Amino acid sequence: MVIYKGHRHNSNILTNGNFAANYDGWKDYADGALSPDYWSIEAGASEDGGNVIQCTNGAADLTGNYMYQAVPYESGKSYIITF
Repeated sequence: MVIYKGHRHNSNILTNGNFAANYDGWKDYADGALSPDYWSIEAGASEDGGNVIQCTNGAADLTGNYMYQAVPYESGKSYIITF
């Protein structure tokens, strides 16, 4: 996933949006680190040969169902989100 600030596609404001550094920068539902018990990085599995993340074991406590990253947005600015 990529989020660009403004009109230019020159600076992804997500940390590790391509999962090249495994789980770095991403958190689970409980604000903790992503666990390989619930998430798997699949190297080279995207259409362009990049990494993807896959939920491997959803849990009743939501730990394996949600992941997120807090991104600093500025009021009045435009952002472009691509997957």
